[in-house]
Amino acid sequence: MRFVPFAMIIVGGAMAFAGRAAEPASGQGLRHAWWTVAFETPVPFSAPREIGMDAVALTHPPDTAGGVGRIEIVLAAAPKDMVDGMGMSDDELPGYFKTTFLGLSAPAVKKVERTFLGHAVAGGAQSTTIPRARNVESYLVPLAGGAKLFLAVGSDTDVPAADVEAVLAALARTLKEVEDK
Repeated sequence: MRFVPFAMIIVGGAMAFAGRAAEPASGQGLRHAWWTVAFETPVPFSAPREIGMDAVALTHPPDTAGGVGRIEIVLAAAPKDMVDGMGMSDDELPGYFKTTFLGLSAPAVKKVERTFLGHAVAGGAQSTTIPRARNVESYLVPLAGGAKLFLAVGSDTDVPAADVEAVLAALARTLKEVEDK
């Protein structure tokens, strides 16, 4: 029994380390990193949680039960070899990612544009009621070497639009490519 407290300390320490979602950034936001990208958010989000092969979700608030947040950032990696192997155009890829990781089969009802990594990127905005009422804005961001990043922000319909816009604006402003981990 004398090993139980020691094991609890180790497990508790490991859980605390694994649960760190972000670290303070040089500015006011919190810094997050995954795959070959890093970015800041104006409010805390959870650590990236796997939702499929090469895809993660970050949720706000970070301690939301079941990993379903009032605001969610969904990221999916598309390395160049995957993009080439799928044989889909840049217009088709977002539909694949939306269906696979967001459960959305309908096309976006509104075209939107944001600047990521110094380039204007066209995206789409839409609402859904399945599995619950949400608004979603999504983009396919081109990265170095022909890779792509699917980036979507979904929010419950009662989240103030200004809060969602603050998250989207921070993502667009701070998204950077980093070395693959």
